[in-house]
Amino acid sequence: MRRLQENEVWFPTKSEYDPGISIEEWVSLLEDSEIFTEKSLRVMKCMKDIGGTASCKQLAMEYGASSGTYQNVSSALAERVLAARGASKPPGAGVAVLYQIRRATRYEAGGWVWRLRENLSKALERVDLSTIPLYENFIEDKEINLSYWMLDFQKENFTYIAMPVKNIEACFIFKDQEEIIYKKLQRIRKGDYVVCLGEFSEGQLIAKCIVDNVDEDFITLIELENFVSTETWGSLVSTGVLPKFVMDDLDEKTLIKLDEEVYENILKSLGFVLTDKPSEVEISYPIDDFLKEVYMSEEKIRSIIRTLERKKNIILQGPPGVGKTFAAKRIAWLLLGSAKTNNIEFVQFHQNYSYEEFIMGFRPLAEGFELREGIFYNFCIKAKKCPNEKFFFIIDEINRANVSKVFGELLMLMENDHRNEEITLSYNGESFSIPDNLFIIGMMNTADRSIAMIDYALRRRFSFFELEPQFDSEGFRVYQKNLNSPLLDALLEQIKELNSVIRSDRVLGRGFCIGHSYFTGYSAIDFETLSSIISFDILPLLSEYWFDNEEEYFSWKERLEGILAHDRR
Repeated sequence: MRRLQENEVWFPTKSEYDPGISIEEWVSLLEDSEIFTEKSLRVMKCMKDIGGTASCKQLAMEYGASSGTYQNVSSALAERVLAARGASKPPGAGVAVLYQIRRATRYEAGGWVWRLRENLSKALERVDLSTIPLYENFIEDKEINLSYWMLDFQKENFTYIAMPVKNIEACFIFKDQEEIIYKKLQRIRKGDYVVCLGEFSEGQLIAKCIVDNVDEDFITLIELENFVSTETWGSLVSTGVLPKFVMDDLDEKTLIKLDEEVYENILKSLGFVLTDKPSEVEISYPIDDFLKEVYMSEEKIRSIIRTLERKKNIILQGPPGVGKTFAAKRIAWLLLGSAKTNNIEFVQFHQNYSYEEFIMGFRPLAEGFELREGIFYNFCIKAKKCPNEKFFFIIDEINRANVSKVFGELLMLMENDHRNEEITLSYNGESFSIPDNLFIIGMMNTADRSIAMIDYALRRRFSFFELEPQFDSEGFRVYQKNLNSPLLDALLEQIKELNSVIRSDRVLGRGFCIGHSYFTGYSAIDFETLSSIISFDILPLLSEYWFDNEEEYFSWKERLEGILAHDRR
């Protein structure tokens, strides 16, 4: 059961603040689309679906989008409700008109927990929310998000039945249709990743799987890797890998949703020798799919591919929001011919990133130190084992680190004509090489003033491609037309004019333009979403750009907010 602290108090208490809104009045408000927009109703549906009590973090983990999305949508909704009622802002937080609030306990994800107001909760039961999806179009990230899960084989709710299909397939079939389990089954989707643990005669089996099929009665998992170990969920909690609140959830449920960081930490902490490693599931990825997803001309992508195959190393550079990370991953898929993630490694550089993390170095233990291989070293070894396959190492924010220091003596081996040549590593004296089937794709944010450009010695080892805003590309124009939003059209005209001003600015230039991806990833877009993008993405960026030119900043702030205000009239 969920544990609560003894001094736990919901605030504001009824004596401190009572919205004074009856069930019938809430129903009337819920039916007013000017107050409860579709996105607001979706948040309400999520709150009801999860049980009426949740933190923004818990909602984000359960239904996707970011924690800030739930906070921003609820705050804006609360303001509209208060305005419609002619009421003043409640003490503490405006969302108190919708929820009572308390601090999250140490067993719960997030900082603050919300509880739906009783009358609002009852009113939601009277309103038809069947057409409001829990997930559809509710994705803030610019890619469709996969979800990550933890499955306990040992629970009575599941019967584990081995159904060999090329020795990699198993089904988990429900014994009953208990409500909470059924909801979980609805939320898991094809392509999601699952880490599983079950007790068998030879020990604890831990498996990394991908969801292959979901229907009303069972899910089918395809096993990607498996380990036999003495590891348990409890031991993962004791080492800090698995948060305590997740383990508490597992006491009640069989299938638990994880955020990506926790999922990855679990996998990284295992480190067991593979007992069996089936081939990865491959999803075909032709160039037509790339052109539909990435707003880039066919001529440019073919040029990038030719250069990458020749040079082995490229850097995609550009301002924020032009889709550098999105494009890099898909360039790798395109050369692989499929979305084969097992052949791709991703890392983000930072100011303190070192050779010891990247190649090899000593790490502290309880007593003394041990020599450990780094992520790039291990990926090179992996690529060498499969010389007929291509492997892609993607580096985000490549110029945030001292790249020459991070690569060390391997800097020379990056070059195309030095691949497969061996050099002696400084830490262990091992002869080492970078295989010629390994490709490096780096990414640089040209608008970040806090980092320097990479040095010339490294620059000549890469070919550079500049990614620019693609508001006028054929693909984006089709996307914009399908959204059919006059407000979006008006804002984008201003953004394009804004980019012209930025390009001609002697201090800024084209490397500081506003990217198109701020506005992508939606199959429908409303006022609330566009207002959030302008207020919390675009304007803070302009404030930093023109920190020494307030007149220019406030001029554009007034223009962009003016379009939003005009739409609300």
